[in-house]
Amino acid sequence: MLLDVLLGDSTLFIRADEVEHSWPIVAPLLDAFSRDALTLVPYPAGSWGSAEADELSHGAHTWRQP
Repeated sequence: MLLDVLLGDSTLFIRADEVEHSWPIVAPLLDAFSRDALTLVPYPAGSWGSAEADELSHGAHTWRQP
């Protein structure tokens, strides 16, 4: 990555305007996490996620498992 920076290859990096536009989306989430208003639900690596993730669809959707 450092070589890409030195060579001026910007394809691996986002532009400053993209960073600025992302803050209105990210900042409220960071604030909510810092106030413990949102919690992350851990689940085992390689699994299909938590039961809480399934509850988001309220039964309207089922995950397709290979």
